[in-house]
Amino acid sequence: MRRALCAALVCLALLAPAWARGAAVEQELGGHLKARVGTSFPRDDTLSQSVGLSPNTDASVEARLKHRAFLGSRVHTEMHYEVIAGHSESRRDAQRIADRYSMLSGVTLAPPVDDSTSFLDLSHVATDDDGDVVTHRIDRLYAAYTPPWGEVRVGRQAVTWGHGFLFNPMDLISPFAPTDIERDYKTGEDMVFVRVPAGRADVQVMYVPRRDAATRDVDFEQASVGGKVGLAFGSTEVELLAARHYRDTVAGLGLVGYAGDAAWRVDGTWTALHTASRGRSGYASVTANVDRSWVAGGRNWYGYVELHANGLSRNDFSDQYTDPAVARRIARGEMYTLGTAYAGAHVDCEVHPLVHVFATGMVNLDDGSGTALPGVSIDLADNMDLTVHASLPFGDAGTEFGGYPLPGTPPGMDVDVKPARRVSAWVGWYF
Repeated sequence: MRRALCAALVCLALLAPAWARGAAVEQELGGHLKARVGTSFPRDDTLSQSVGLSPNTDASVEARLKHRAFLGSRVHTEMHYEVIAGHSESRRDAQRIADRYSMLSGVTLAPPVDDSTSFLDLSHVATDDDGDVVTHRIDRLYAAYTPPWGEVRVGRQAVTWGHGFLFNPMDLISPFAPTDIERDYKTGEDMVFVRVPAGRADVQVMYVPRRDAATRDVDFEQASVGGKVGLAFGSTEVELLAARHYRDTVAGLGLVGYAGDAAWRVDGTWTALHTASRGRSGYASVTANVDRSWVAGGRNWYGYVELHANGLSRNDFSDQYTDPAVARRIARGEMYTLGTAYAGAHVDCEVHPLVHVFATGMVNLDDGSGTALPGVSIDLADNMDLTVHASLPFGDAGTEFGGYPLPGTPPGMDVDVKPARRVSAWVGWYF
């Protein structure tokens, strides 16, 4: 955590001149406490059989503390500190499976939090033993300057580009998984971000430096640098993106418009691969969606539908092990599915001013398998809520969500990869 202390000292150094001049420093404190519990139900014919198919219960408590300091109207700093403690039977069994099979010899689970390639190492795993996990991390730590011409932010922060709901090809940095229900905070990344509004145009530039995981040296081959220009033409918005992401080159086009009471969006990217994948020098990825809200039966409703196509995928489930381009994106948390085309939908009904019932679903259009994500959210108080939801994969044998043979298993060992069904709940208290 030495780098964390250094980063905190940088923030103090930014504040010191103002304090020395006697300038007023306004401060805001906030945060939340969350208690989570979830139960997974491992499926037969999977590696879980070797350690038992009894339900796995995971429970944790998370605290996030937030601090903002304002030096006049132009400069502010922000810092988020989070600590998570819990016990995960799912993680315990996953490590036992890795320890049991020779084909997985030497394989260990990724750490619960990992800053091995981040510019600043601001995370620490205090405990990771037989399912017991305690971690803490500085997830936001940046200084911002907002002159009349725009905004500059330096440090650990989150930036989202693109307009996808489940799939977002233009969101290059720490995108959410399509099955993520809880989306309060993206994982913070160390970066320099500049935004310059200019009439009808909005220009954004970011640079995300990273380090080599083995040497901890800053390595531009691991960095992301790019820019996005947004242009408004009446009720239609156009966005152009150009980036160098790791060693690949990405170009993107986004469109946003309106049709009656609905809003529509189309995002597309072309990625030129530094190293060819299966003979391909690049691939396209496209997402299109439409959403709207309405009133029916005296209740407020909201919903969207979305289509997504990914040219890197071939609906070949072995690619995650045999295609380096796919494997790298999965390891980096940028790719979560293996099909070429998906359809998704979401609907939310306000059954009571304090109660929302919702359902999200997505289907692999290549094989008909998918995942249903029903749930309910209840406001228990002004600053407290409860969410309960389920993850219910479905599909025939040999499909992405129904289960497919695990590549590389020895002859006579029939093992499938099947996502577990899961029920989860969390209570959040905000202050």
